Amino acid sequence: MTLLTYGTNFNHLTTQRYAALGKRVAPFELPFTLAEYRSWLASHFAGTTTRCFYCNWPISLETVVVDHKTPSVQCGSLHFDNMCLTCKSCNDQKGSRRAEAVILLRTLCNNSTLFTPTDRDSVLGRLQSSIKLAIREQRRRAGEARTRQPNVRVMPHVRRPHKSS
Repeated sequence: MTLLTYGTNFNHLTTQRYAALGKRVAPFELPFTLAEYRSWLASHFAGTTTRCFYCNWPISLETVVVDHKTPSVQCGSLHFDNMCLTCKSCNDQKGSRRAEAVILLRTLCNNSTLFTPTDRDSVLGRLQSSIKLAIREQRRRAGEARTRQPNVRVMPHVRRPHKSS
């Protein structure tokens, strides 16, 4: 589907997302207008398939999430040069980390010269366990009730090897 066929849907989605972006960066003002935001998005969706900045998965206007490569909480710029298009899964996993850190971690985990499939599985499992423990500790310190954590993947689109029976 091209942008020309989006029409009203494109305008509606971009208006909503522009307003949400403005709320997220408050009290600062966005350094671009709604028209500039639409133009920037349209330039990314023109022609070829648009892909997630982190996992290279195809994304559409309906599924895209605009992400700051360096989060604004880490003094990242609000300008387009600090923004990228991602899938929701990668954006959720990235959190408030810098894009470079996420890419390096993913590259490390997928490097077959560093890890055998068994070692890679072990490393990913340990990372997942460490993150869950850190979350529990943060909640304990914050005085929140202990709750069972949902099974969250540490690295989206990084799958453990299939074990045959």
